[in-house]
Parts: sequence; structure tokens; C-alpha cells
Amino acid sequence: HMTEAPSLDSGRPSRTPIFLSAVLMPGAGQLAQKRFAAGIFFGALFILSFVALAGAAVRWVFAYYRDMSRWMTSEGAMPPTPPFGPILWLLGFSMLIYVINLCDVYLAYLRECEKWGQKKLEEKLRSMLPAAVALLAFSSLTRAETAGDALYRAILSNDVSAIAGIIEQEGTNAASAVFAQGVTPMHLAASLNQPVTVGLLFAAGADANARTPAGFTPLHWAAGRNAVEAMKMLIQAGADVNARSARGITPLHWAAGKNAMEAIKLLIRAGADLTNATASGFMPLHWAVMNKAEQAEILLAFHMVSREFDESPPAADESPPEAALPEQAQAESGAPEETEASAAAGTNAAEPSAQPLQPQSERRFTRILTVPIGFGQTLEFVWLDIGRCWIGKYEVTNGQYRRFRRDHSSGAREGFSLDGDDQPVVMVSWYDAAAYCRWLNENFSDRIPKGFVFRLPTEIEWVLAARCGDNRPYPWGTQWPPPYGNFSDLSARQKLSFWRGISGYDDGFVVSCPVQMSGANEMGIYGLAGNVWEWCDDWFDTKKTYRVRHGGSWDFDDRSSLRIDCRGFDRPQTRDEALGFRVVVGLP
Repeated sequence: HMTEAPSLDSGRPSRTPIFLSAVLMPGAGQLAQKRFAAGIFFGALFILSFVALAGAAVRWVFAYYRDMSRWMTSEGAMPPTPPFGPILWLLGFSMLIYVINLCDVYLAYLRECEKWGQKKLEEKLRSMLPAAVALLAFSSLTRAETAGDALYRAILSNDVSAIAGIIEQEGTNAASAVFAQGVTPMHLAASLNQPVTVGLLFAAGADANARTPAGFTPLHWAAGRNAVEAMKMLIQAGADVNARSARGITPLHWAAGKNAMEAIKLLIRAGADLTNATASGFMPLHWAVMNKAEQAEILLAFHMVSREFDESPPAADESPPEAALPEQAQAESGAPEETEASAAAGTNAAEPSAQPLQPQSERRFTRILTVPIGFGQTLEFVWLDIGRCWIGKYEVTNGQYRRFRRDHSSGAREGFSLDGDDQPVVMVSWYDAAAYCRWLNENFSDRIPKGFVFRLPTEIEWVLAARCGDNRPYPWGTQWPPPYGNFSDLSARQKLSFWRGISGYDDGFVVSCPVQMSGANEMGIYGLAGNVWEWCDDWFDTKKTYRVRHGGSWDFDDRSSLRIDCRGFDRPQTRDEALGFRVVVGLP
């Protein structure tokens, strides 16, 4: 049998009290609403007024008949009618009580209806909660799909500014979006040979080894299109040169089948295995033969026989390509020498020899740009291939900043000086840092490559420098406590009783240390881990109230704040004893 669903009106307040007060007498409705005090008050008041009115009416009638009787038994003028004033006043008062009583009952009824309505609304909302959650999820999915579509179109048109804007707004969600058939933005940018886009995506957290449902990585796609510049970026970002698809196909197979000679050379230099076979047993050489890729066939066969290659290795070629250095760049920059960042300690007197302010991993070959700024002060920059810029090897020091503002003082903390010439400059706002860059451009632009300028690093450039080509969580790698860097530690705790410090770590400094002793990563860039926070060029929020800062500082021991993806922020006018900056030489 079917049962009738309970009506939405079940439990609704009754209108009966209103009718009782209107028809029976004032106060009856209040008593029905269980408002006894109000009911007794209105009832008693109405009864008293009614009795008074009835008494006045009776007196008026007796007075009228008395006067009429006297007139009828005597000869004289018609007597005047007794006054109605007292009766009218009492009648008006009774009506007023009646109206106030009805209003009181009706207002009480409305309050009960409001409570009932709220209760019903809560019940309705609770019943709709699953649907609301589903709708919210659908809305988020639709938004992600919309952002993904916009990113897809921007990559196809190679609109770098649009790509950067989408990534800044959507972050990892956009960088890790999945297009049709499981293709990611990294696949698309790699196949179109867009190294800048690859760098932007990697900085936003995209996976260099992302796979399609068939198991193909962005390096597969780039190799098949001979997209060498994108391949270099991917390899530096940690792409697996021997990645195998679901059927065992490697990037070298694709490059061989397409006769992509430059891609083949790069993959071999990066350590690709020429003997990797597909599920059908075919090696890259077989693919070259089957696709009549004669040049690839000869190259692969020669290498398999000789096992030698007379082109310069390394896998991750750190030298900037021709396009990155405009014509006459070497002449204008003073021909910056190419040197190994891990040079012997004897070549740099300021280089520390003691742990823990030294990285544990082997350094890479890097290009160094040196810019003298007078009075013995020199700015050094390291070429950041994936970011296409020169990034400051060190944080800007007090000595270098005082070339701009002679009277600047970074002060001291608890009696420990922050003002040494080789210590990083602090107590500088974002505006101060930007002004320093303008001063450099006005006075030393002839000492850097043509078309490049001095400026603050963008957040993406800073992150790329800190990540060193992989997805490490910290500037030094993955381990904790850190192997190097200047943080709040045992030395600080011994001198400052209220300091906590990183357990089991001691860098030997209470406050900031000389920049040459702040510890370098594999690219030879110092101070990305601790020492002082560093201003970045970007706004933190869409309202443009705060600027981004990165890197942690000597007074920090919080693990989360030392992560690369930790975005610090401050108002651009802020000056702090643990906040400085470094400079880059890049495109405007």
C-alpha cells in the first residue's frame, strides 16, 4: 500500500488563537498560545472596560427615562438628552484593548511561524546537502576543465604571458591538468619545443615524467619532434631518458624512427640505452632501419660498435644557446669565463672549508657573469638555463648595497652585528631593492649582455634556481635536518636563551653569515637555504598589497617555512632584519 508523504505544513502553528481573540474575547487567544500572563492581562482589562461601559450605558438609559417621565408630567420645555461622552470614551477604550489584543496574538503567531519555517528550512537543507556537495564538486571540476582549456589554447599559440598568468592563478591544478587522451600541458609544450613553457610548468610543480595512458612521457613527445631545446629542459628537470611506454618504447625509439638526429645525439649524451628493446624485441636501430631513417641508422650503428662519441658530453648542457646571448654579448659582458662551480677552495679565499655550510652533492659546470661595480665590489651571476637568465650567485651584500647608499646600516640583533660588508644587506624594503636594480641599470648596463637588464628575480626564476632541475622539497634536497645553510640552530640557542633552533644542527653563526659561507647548491648558487629571506618581483595577492619573499632566514627553524614552495609575503614597504634580496640579469 502507498502511504501519503507527510505534508510540508505538518506542525505549522495554528490560526485558532487569532479567531478566539477576535470572536470570543480578548485574552482567549493568548491563553490558547499558552501565554497565560498576557491572556489574563488582556482578559481582565477587557472585562473591566466592558463592565464600566455597560454601567455607563445603564446609567444613561435611566437618566434618559427619568427626564422623559418628568417632562411628560409637567408642562415645560423638552429636557436635554443626557450626554454620551462617558459612554463614547469607554467604548473607544474597549475597542483599543480589542485591537491591541488582536495584534499581540497575531505577532505571537508570526514568531511561531518564523521558528517553524527555520526548522523546516534546516531540515530541507540537510536533505539537500548531498546534492549540494555533488554540485560543488561538479563546479570545481568545471572550473578546472575551463582553466585546462585556456592553458591548452595558450600553449598551442605559444602565448607565454597567458600561460604564466594561468599558472599564477591556478597553480599546480593548471600545471597538472590532463587534456584529451591523457595528454598533460608538459607533453604539449615539449612536443611544440617551448622551453620557456616547460620551465614555467616545472616551476609550478608539473611532473617531467608524466605519462599518457599508453605510458609515453613528455620526453617521448619532444624526441619524436626533434624538439631539442625542450628536451634539454626536461632532462635537467629529471626526465627519465630511458622511460619505457607500456609496449617498451623509449624516447630514443621515437627519435630514431623520425630520423631526429639532434634528439638522438642529446639522448645518447644523456645516457640513453641503445639496447633497450620494445615488447616486440626491436631496438632503436631497428626502428631507424624500418623507417628508412638512414642518418639515424648510421649514427646508432656506429655508436653501438664503437661505444664512443666525440661530442662534448655532459647530459645537461648548462651553456646558454645562441638565442639566449644576443650578438656581441661576450664583448659587452667582458666575455664571462666558463668555470666549474666546484673549483678548488684555493681559488676562492672566502670559500668555507668546514661543514655543515657545504652541499653534499657534486657541483655542475656553470657559466659565470662577473660585473665589477667599483671600490672592490663585484656582482657575480650564474647562468640559469631553464629560466633563461643570469641569477645572482650570492645575496646582495652590505658592501655592494653601500655603493648605492653609502650611509646604509643593517644594524644588529641582540648585540650581534648584521652590518658586515660580506653579510647580506637587510633592513631594505622591496622599493629599496627595486631602486638598487635601477641604479645598476643606469650605471653598469654596458657590462651585461645587450637586451638584458638588472632586476629582482621572479618567483618562478627563484624556484627554478632552488630546485636545481628536480622536484626537491628543500633547496638542499630532501633530507632533514639540512646538510648546509644558515638557520636558527645550536649556536643561536647558546647565545639567545629564548631561541629554539633546529634540533641536531649547528651552522656556527648566531645571526646572518657572510654570503660566501651560506652554502651553495649544485649549480653554485649560495644562500637559497636560509641566511636571509629574499624579495621576489611578484605580487603575493591579486589586490597587490603584498610582495612575495622566499628562502627562509637565520632566525627560522620551522620546517615548513624552509620548503621551496613556501611563499612568504610582506608589504613592499617592510624593512626587516632578516629580509634582503638578490639580483638577476634577465630580459625586461
